[in-house]
Amino acid sequence: MKILAITCTGGRPEAFKLCKFFMGRQTHRPDTWLIIDDCMPRTAVPQHEDWIKLVHPMWLWQRKTNTIHANLTLALEMSLEIDHDVAMLFEDDDWYAPNYIEFMAENANGGMVGLSKSHDYNVRFRSFRYNHNRHHCTGASTTWGREVTPRLLEILAGDKRAALDRIMWARTRMFKQSLIPEYFFTGIKGLPGRPGTVRTHRKGHLLEPDPEMAKLKEWIGDDWKLYEKFGNLS
Repeated sequence: MKILAITCTGGRPEAFKLCKFFMGRQTHRPDTWLIIDDCMPRTAVPQHEDWIKLVHPMWLWQRKTNTIHANLTLALEMSLEIDHDVAMLFEDDDWYAPNYIEFMAENANGGMVGLSKSHDYNVRFRSFRYNHNRHHCTGASTTWGREVTPRLLEILAGDKRAALDRIMWARTRMFKQSLIPEYFFTGIKGLPGRPGTVRTHRKGHLLEPDPEMAKLKEWIGDDWKLYEKFGNLS
């Protein structure tokens, strides 16, 4: 089975530094890592790595604009030219367990598979919330078979909202779908640089304060130390 990981990044060097670390320690590396980077200065990636494909689109992100839709559309279009069986998003600002890719690939079913046990943690405000995903999961913790990609492109073409998440699951019911209750992923919010678009990037949407980061320690173990310095940024 050939695996494609997709990361849309730019303007968040601290986030992408962590992303490279989480990718580098995966127990099963993807065959291709497609990185779409639309910011200046350009994101630093490992050089001379033939499994990494870095793409700079013709547009550049600017403040008060949202290029997630364009970046993801480009990534999915390019994925059709890349040899793979399953694809997955590997977001630049989220936490992934070392066995994330291995687990998701092993459970890929030709349709859609995702982790339904989801929670978000804002490292800036040191607060968190649980997400109750009964019929979908976050796009950042979703893997799909290559045959699903044309349908995802149709969805994006007809819906200009920034994120797939709910709609990518709601409109792919014609494919087999599996939601697995595992915690190999945590949505990290509040890292410096380009702001995210989902509500948990904003303080008012976080339900539970965690000033000592105890909940993050519970969720991701010693990796919590990687985020300690980002607390209470102005």
